[in-house]
Amino acid sequence: MILQVEAKQNYKMDHKHWIFMEYNNSHENSVLNSILFEMAVADIYDKVEFES
Repeated sequence: MILQVEAKQNYKMDHKHWIFMEYNNSHENSVLNSILFEMAVADIYDKVEFES
C-alpha cells in the first residue's frame, strides 16, 4: 500500500549552498548525509495515527 505522505528536507552542501528535497511517496528514501543514514519515508510516519 502506498501512503499519501509529505516530507521536506533541507541540507547544506557548502557555504550558502543548500539543497531542498520534497518526498510525496512512502516508498522513497530520505538520506541524512552528515551521519550516513538512510530511511524510508514511510518509517517517518510508522507510529503516527491520523484522524479520518
